Amino acid sequence: MTPVSSTIVEQEILRVPSFKNTTLIKEYPSEISRAGPSTTTKQGLFTYSVGVKLLGSLIASGSSATTSDGSVRRHAKIDNTQYIYEGRSYGVGSSVGIQDTAITNRTSAVDYSYHEDGYLPQVQCSYNRSMDFVIGREFPSRIFGVSGWLPDSVGSQQYSEYVGHSTDAIVAVGVAHSPESIRRYVSIAAGKSYLALNATQCTVDFTPTRFNVSVGIRGRNITVIPEGQIDDFDSQRNLTRTVVRQFELISNDLTNFYESILGNAFLSSITAWNISSNENGTVPEAEATLRGLENAVTAMTESILAAYGAAQLMVGNFSEEREASVTIGVFVIGEIVYVVAIAIINALVLLAVVVETIRTRGWKGLPPFDFSDPEWLITASFRGGELSHTWNRDAEGILVAQSTIKGPVSSYTPIHQRGDEDQHHVEVISEGEGGRRVALMLQSR
Repeated sequence: MTPVSSTIVEQEILRVPSFKNTTLIKEYPSEISRAGPSTTTKQGLFTYSVGVKLLGSLIASGSSATTSDGSVRRHAKIDNTQYIYEGRSYGVGSSVGIQDTAITNRTSAVDYSYHEDGYLPQVQCSYNRSMDFVIGREFPSRIFGVSGWLPDSVGSQQYSEYVGHSTDAIVAVGVAHSPESIRRYVSIAAGKSYLALNATQCTVDFTPTRFNVSVGIRGRNITVIPEGQIDDFDSQRNLTRTVVRQFELISNDLTNFYESILGNAFLSSITAWNISSNENGTVPEAEATLRGLENAVTAMTESILAAYGAAQLMVGNFSEEREASVTIGVFVIGEIVYVVAIAIINALVLLAVVVETIRTRGWKGLPPFDFSDPEWLITASFRGGELSHTWNRDAEGILVAQSTIKGPVSSYTPIHQRGDEDQHHVEVISEGEGGRRVALMLQSR
């Protein structure tokens, strides 16, 4: 009957991002006075200027995209909730830690899971040596124009400007403004210091998918599993277009006279891929570069998606309800097998008591016996005897207990005790013609 831990599952309502209204999701200028709507709470910074205000978190995501030991990637949400993704985030799970207080405030809650709709990004990178997206000459001083046509360019070529002592430290990313292309392209032109990245081109396909999000409350971990494709919830693809456009803003903002921070993040992922998957150097360097780059672009894309989801929740207040299954820790009285067995034993004992009660007619006719009184115990347990069921009082009012010995007795020493008020005497005597021996106890008050 010892209590053991168990769990039950209850349903709770959770609010998740809604993308039915995406009017606030657009490309805002990098100027600080023209940034998109933002808010800061104890859970973190939430903004629609993702590629400008969340640079540190996004670069950390790209740098850690590949684990050097080949293990499952563990990475933090880009907020202050201290939750960790186990594996890919797929850009969902924004509600965790910021819209789940009704669940996490329950002290007995262990974990919960729910479904969320999002996009599954699939990235493939290759070298496109014929790409005309290139770094131009210096004009004016220390400013370099980067321009060219991309596979999904519409109407005009891409153009942006980068600073530097030379082209060596430049890593320029080109992303078309096209509202028509479902597939997005990320093209990279790089200087001598990042030559491995030059002329690389990545395609990013976004598949509308329903995900199962599992949250461990005590361990503060999140696991996301794709469950299947669904209808597109943002048919204009405003979200996916804006997500990929952030790469151009990041590359421009994080290139200085000496290095490219974005380029360094890409190289970190490439180096980790070589360590974990190309230890013997059997994979060509170009192939290793593309695999590491794919991981970095994928990780950053998913972090940007999650950031826009959080902005929809915390800034735009665009959300919808989802039912979450919450696991609650409880205690039960033993396992069912033992509970049933003990219940049966108790029932048998109770039945025996009832039967004995009926047999003795409610215990009538049984002698009184005080187990806490040593004299009564002595009388009942002397060697070879048992306490009689016959009780009488003599003419003087003395209580006499008689017990017939059923076995041979070698000897017995009478016991005599006096108190201030009571007097007790136990003695073995012979009775009748058969010479039976009995024990007597006399008590005077």
